[in-house]
Amino acid sequence: MNPKDIARLITEDPDILAEMEIQEIAVNGSKAYICQNCIDGTHTDETGYDHREGEIDYNDCKNTGIINDQLVQCQCSEDWPELMDAIEGVPGLGEMNLLTNYDDTMLAMAELEGEGWLDEQLNATESDELTVPNMLKYIKRAHRETEENKAELAVATDPDDIAYLKRMLNRLETNTVGDAIYGTGGWHRYMVRENGKVLYTVSHGRTDAEKAKELGFEFA
Repeated sequence: MNPKDIARLITEDPDILAEMEIQEIAVNGSKAYICQNCIDGTHTDETGYDHREGEIDYNDCKNTGIINDQLVQCQCSEDWPELMDAIEGVPGLGEMNLLTNYDDTMLAMAELEGEGWLDEQLNATESDELTVPNMLKYIKRAHRETEENKAELAVATDPDDIAYLKRMLNRLETNTVGDAIYGTGGWHRYMVRENGKVLYTVSHGRTDAEKAKELGFEFA
C-alpha cells in the first residue's frame, strides 16, 4: 500500500489532522498561524517554492490548513520578523508525536514493524491495551487537562496554586502514558509521553536502534 494511502486511512480525527498541518502560536501577544514547512525551516509550498524568495509584499506563505473547522492560512512572512524569530522556538511538528505528527509517527513505526502491525493498530479500539488507540485516549485526556491548567494558571494569584499548576504542566515532558505500545510480537516497545511524544526503547530493540534513529525516533 502506498504510504500516502496509509496516511489517509490513519487520519480520521480532524483535531489531529489540523494540528499536523497548522499550529497556532503567540507572537508578542498576538495570535499567528504557522504551517509545518515553515516550522521545519523549509518555508516551501507543495511545489517546492520557497515563499521567502518572493518580491516584497508577495513573500508571505500561502500554505493553508484546518483549525477548529476553519480554513486558515500560514502567516509566515519576512515582513513580520518577530514571527520569524518566534518560529525558532516552536517544537517541530516533524518529531515522533501521536498528537502533533500522527501520520508520520505511525508510518515510521510501521516501517519498523510492518504493514500487518499497522493494520492491527488501525482496527484496534481504545479498550485494546498496549495499542495506539488506547494510548491516544490517555493523551487526549492529558491534553484537555493541560488546556484547563493553562487557563487556570493565567488567572491564578495564589503562589501555591501557581506552583502546583506549573508542576502539572511540566509533567507532560516527562510522564509516560500507561504502559508501552508493543511492536510486532512484543519485541519492540515505544514509550509515550503525556504530550504525545513517542520514544523508542533501545533495551527492547537494540539491533534496530540505528534504523529507528534514522526514522526520527529519540530513545528512552
